[in-house]
Amino acid sequence: MKNLSWLLLIVLLVACKPPSIEEIIADPSYVKECREINSTIQKEKAGYMNLFPGVSTPQQVVQEIGEPERIDKSVPYHSYADRVDAWAYDSFSLYFKEDALKYISIYSEEEALTLEEIVKKYGCPEIIVHHYFNDMNIGGSLVNLESFNFVTLAIPSIGIEFSFDGFPISLEKKPYHTFITEPLSLQEFLSLEIKGEGEVVSWSDAVK
Repeated sequence: MKNLSWLLLIVLLVACKPPSIEEIIADPSYVKECREINSTIQKEKAGYMNLFPGVSTPQQVVQEIGEPERIDKSVPYHSYADRVDAWAYDSFSLYFKEDALKYISIYSEEEALTLEEIVKKYGCPEIIVHHYFNDMNIGGSLVNLESFNFVTLAIPSIGIEFSFDGFPISLEKKPYHTFITEPLSLQEFLSLEIKGEGEVVSWSDAVK
């Protein structure tokens, strides 16, 4: 009887175990509504102005778009561990490591596509993360950041992610930030996604 009780407890614990991130995004219903907009899967790696992380060199960048407004040498790239050379342009920045383009960071909400246009161009996100911040100690003062939250829709397999203010968002919403890198596996993406607290959510939760 004692062994049976232990067995039942183990079964109960296993049954109550929350699904892993891999299990959540593998669920066919994860981006079901998005698939109704565009069911194709993008295979071509993402780029910007004919520039591609892992491919473009500083010389090619200058030929394509000209000299940057400013260059900062060996700076840390916020949530990523790399130290990179940052080339600043008007509404975007390029980050180089060992003479190869590593990241493209675009801050231009006005020129950005809407979420619906993004889906039609790139396909549906492979993972959606809702980021939210609690109280933070800034300069010795406790600042309430509960109202500061955003959602990231990412397609790591082609190396692109879009971040939108607020949660949930609409199809007409434009991202405040677009980030392009080399194609990543899901595990590589998750290991780099260090932006405050966050949780993986479905399309139906994130888009209203």
